[in-house]
Formats: sequence, structure tokens, C-alpha cells
Amino acid sequence: MHTEFVESAVYALDKGEVNRSYVYYPAPADDVTSLTLETDGLGEVKGIPIS
Repeated sequence: MHTEFVESAVYALDKGEVNRSYVYYPAPADDVTSLTLETDGLGEVKGIPIS
């Protein structure tokens, strides 16, 4: 996790709290068409399309 850029603070939130943050990651290889997002509390979300 040393290649991302965090534009705003990323807070640990209590249940029911919300916050918007922007985190930028390097682009994947040209042949990648989808990503998997994994977070605490949400688990894995597979097959997120990218273009």
C-alpha cells in the first residue's frame, strides 16, 4: 500500500456514520477489465467493471 495517493483523510467510522474520501491507485494492466473491492464489514465485491 505504498503506491496509493490519499487526497483526504480516511477515518474509522462507527456504525451509521458516513464520510467521503478519495483514494487514487495506479491503473491496472491494460488487459484488466474488472476489479475486486474488499473492505471490513462489507467483504468482497467481485467483478466491478473498469474501462
